[in-house]
Amino acid sequence: MAERRADAAAALLEDAVDSISEGFVLFDADDRLVLCNRRYHDLYPRCAEGIVAGAKFEDLLRDGLAVGQYADAAGREEAWLAERLEQHGRANANVEQRDRDGRWTLITERRMRNGGIAGLRIDITALKDTEAALRDSEKRLDLAQEIAGIGSWQDDVAAHRYIWSKQMYRLCGLSPESFVPTSAAVAPYIHPEDEPMLRKFRDDLRSGIVREPIKARFIKPSGEISVLRYEGRPIVDSDGVIRRVLGTAQDVTELDLIQRELAHSQKMEVIGHLAGGVAHDFNNVLGVIIGNLESLRDRLVDDATSEEFCADALAGALHGAELISRLLAFARRQPLRPRNVDVNEMIRSTAALFDRLMGERIEMRLELDPALWRVLIDPVQMEAALANLVSNACDAMQQSGTLTIATRNLPCELLAAEGQADLAGGDYVVTEVSDTGCGIAPDTVGRIFEPFFTTKEQGKGSGLGLSMVFGFINQSRGHVAVISEPGSGATFRLYLPRCPDQQPVSQAEAVAPVAHVASGSRETILVVEDNERLRRVTVKQLVDLGYRVFECRNAAEAATVLKINSAVDLLFTDIVMPGDMDGVDLAELALQIRPGLGCLLASGYPDLGSREQRLNALHFRLLSKPYRRDELVQAIREVLDQLPAR
Repeated sequence: MAERRADAAAALLEDAVDSISEGFVLFDADDRLVLCNRRYHDLYPRCAEGIVAGAKFEDLLRDGLAVGQYADAAGREEAWLAERLEQHGRANANVEQRDRDGRWTLITERRMRNGGIAGLRIDITALKDTEAALRDSEKRLDLAQEIAGIGSWQDDVAAHRYIWSKQMYRLCGLSPESFVPTSAAVAPYIHPEDEPMLRKFRDDLRSGIVREPIKARFIKPSGEISVLRYEGRPIVDSDGVIRRVLGTAQDVTELDLIQRELAHSQKMEVIGHLAGGVAHDFNNVLGVIIGNLESLRDRLVDDATSEEFCADALAGALHGAELISRLLAFARRQPLRPRNVDVNEMIRSTAALFDRLMGERIEMRLELDPALWRVLIDPVQMEAALANLVSNACDAMQQSGTLTIATRNLPCELLAAEGQADLAGGDYVVTEVSDTGCGIAPDTVGRIFEPFFTTKEQGKGSGLGLSMVFGFINQSRGHVAVISEPGSGATFRLYLPRCPDQQPVSQAEAVAPVAHVASGSRETILVVEDNERLRRVTVKQLVDLGYRVFECRNAAEAATVLKINSAVDLLFTDIVMPGDMDGVDLAELALQIRPGLGCLLASGYPDLGSREQRLNALHFRLLSKPYRRDELVQAIREVLDQLPAR
């Protein structure tokens, strides 16, 4: 009876062990196998024959090694065996073991009171596959965040700490090995001006208030400042409590800069359109004033007081014309007369003028490249640009310091090293004007080229000098750069494209002043101008100079005069006029009616658009408004003197 009960108990124990879904095994104090279940056998099919009662644990391992059961042991069998025996002897470790067929087994072993070891072998292949898939997914997510420049973060509301993605650490210039992103730890890296805004953003999200994205500056450990765009959403648990906030951060430093530059460019474009729109009317008004003042001055005899008044008024009108010209130069709508120019020669020839600007306590140094390439620019505007830069440098040095004007060639292969992204491909000539003055504050550098912006005292400057330089250089297909720090002076670099035509043109020809020209020789001029006052003063000036003059208000009237009167030697017409024909149309028609007729066109409207191409193609002479009498007569004589004798 007792024996039967013992057998029944043994059978029951065997059934119980076999019913365990995981591999179960018992080793005695001598490390010999006592029993194991069927699942244990199934886990080691290659060496199942040796898994019998009394087999030593080490022998079981060697049998497995002999048939290549353990993938982790390949190539290092003895070392692997020693490690596994050491783990087994401790009987308190959880070991993950990979078999040759790719299956993973978790081995857990515990020492019993009798010195033996009880163990489980759990198949964790599905779990390892899931972990691998998760790691792969995390890698793909990290790569996607790196490509997009977007980091993710999680705010643990209760613990006041964050969980950051790898890209989030990269955006902030921090390392996950050395930095734990708690609220207190992150705070010193937030720009002080943006910290209150970012704190309210965080607190609102923790309270369940969904906020629009915000931008805040982050100060990296290197000192570099990045602009990060933050988005976030509160996560409400099933019990209605917000325990987490999930969000993203994107580095928008470059985008923010581009947006500011775009806004600045759009603002400048609006000002440019405004300047171009009013320039025509202002130039006509100034033309009337200048013309009448010049005629009045000629009629004042022995009246010193009246002559002085007239001279002051004329100087004021000319100054007004200069301001309009500067504003148009900023707007890149100033008509230019480019020539092939040697910048070195120009600087040397104007050095005396710069000396008068600087005074005795400022030293001027010229560092001019003797092999400097030539450039295609308007020499008058270039001289004005240099004079503006020298004048500003003198003001910055408060009449004491060193002014350096340098030139150099910049070959296209060195453009990248120059660090000026706005430079198009090609060779450039660089002109630098440097001073040792007070420098420019960072918050001011971005505005110095705006029209009417000035740091000088009221009445000390128009605020158009640097805007003129900026507009002129850009209109000449160049670029202006400023390098300055407070207390360290400033350097202005003018980049101008190298002139493809290296045939020299004398500087004297390029900047020759307007000379008084002899009066007319009874030639007949047809004046076409829709502005009655300007037409009247122009006609009066030409008559006084001995020309015969017909006058018309528009192109249609002028065409009629040309058809019935063969005595006209020269057509002098405004370009922008009301009606179906503008001045260029009229000039083309006039040449059809009267081949060989001289044509001189005038405009106070800077943006001629397609008309400018037609002017250049037809080689018409253009006179910019407002013009002085001597400029008008010189232009007329140049056109008339080129006509064949009649």
